[in-house]
Amino acid sequence: MSFLQNLSADDVIVIAEYSTNLSVWTPLTSGDLVSRTNQGDGTTMITYLTPLSPVTEERQFVRVKLILR
Repeated sequence: MSFLQNLSADDVIVIAEYSTNLSVWTPLTSGDLVSRTNQGDGTTMITYLTPLSPVTEERQFVRVKLILR
């Protein structure tokens, strides 16, 4: 999963999450973080990998959850 984060958006908390059933969501951790790359335009590209194997978990869902501060 990759997404852009606005570096000046300090009014939200960004949480990347994954699920196998769309009911129970688990936050991705710093151990799941692959890269954080400054794009030079005020944004950062953030990339995570889920800890689930595609062999054992055929269905995997990811989302970016935003919480206002």
